[in-house]
Amino acid sequence: STQSHGDDELMPSFSARFACTSVVLALLVFMGNMCCEIFKNPELEHLEMERSEPLVKKTLGPIGRTLIVGDVHGCLNELKELVESIHFVPGVDRLVLVGDMVAKGPDSKGVLQYVQSMNGLAVLGNHEEKLLKIRKKMLKGKSIADVKPKHRVLVEQLGEAEWRYLESLPLYLELEDPSLGVFWVVHAGVNPFKGHPSTQLPEELTEMRLVLLDKTTVAKGKKGTPWVQLYKGPQTVFFGHDAGRGLQVTSHAIGLDTGCVYGGKLTGYLLPEQRFVSVRSRRAYEPPSQKVATLIRIDCERDVTVENQKRSTLESANTNQYNDST
Repeated sequence: STQSHGDDELMPSFSARFACTSVVLALLVFMGNMCCEIFKNPELEHLEMERSEPLVKKTLGPIGRTLIVGDVHGCLNELKELVESIHFVPGVDRLVLVGDMVAKGPDSKGVLQYVQSMNGLAVLGNHEEKLLKIRKKMLKGKSIADVKPKHRVLVEQLGEAEWRYLESLPLYLELEDPSLGVFWVVHAGVNPFKGHPSTQLPEELTEMRLVLLDKTTVAKGKKGTPWVQLYKGPQTVFFGHDAGRGLQVTSHAIGLDTGCVYGGKLTGYLLPEQRFVSVRSRRAYEPPSQKVATLIRIDCERDVTVENQKRSTLESANTNQYNDST
């Protein structure tokens, strides 16, 4: 009788627990379904169906800050200094490079290893492409007698990990930031008459600087218009490849090649703050052309720095910098 009375007292407690557990489980299932709906992205699914090649790396939502860096060209110390200057947090912040990480400078292998260690994203530049072509010739047993000694040495220095990384580089990146929306990263530029990078020729994305009257593009020459003058968006494009014009800022394009390897600066653009950061090169590792040398000298004489400058304050300063030569 006593035992039966005790069991009667326990039964409501057990039933209550069971009911609570059922409610919790139901809530978890509901939340799980909601999460699935939240993280479905019809736009991304469409992109994956439309383009099967691994060229798009689109990040959804905020992940910390994004630092987009101009042409490094083997300048490892300057790259580290730039990254450290913003108190970069690995695993939270995102490092993105516009290509030409290698060649000309003192430590191309070190740059590639550092970028990989930071889980950095990068696009294929014309110098990475050149190294890959040399390696392909070597693997096929073809002569590389016409290859410049500095490139030959670099090809011999790189290990399998670096080669795999170079081979994985896309021609462009399509990324997203809360402050800027969707933006593109390429090495050289985009043909303003073609639109999305997926519609462009590889050499346009890796080598072009000028657009001719027939809407074709060239890397250099006395005729043609800088593509950034003709590009009207809507996506902002980050690029490098053009130390001869230095920092370029328009309403829909930002050129970050400020000639670090020639004794200029290594420049980055920080999101979501939308401001420039830069560090001076420790020295000229490669003799600059007369045009690049002039830009660097003027910069030093005026003590001009883009450190912490907002994009809007620099757009007007770039209005009259363009000319028809390279």
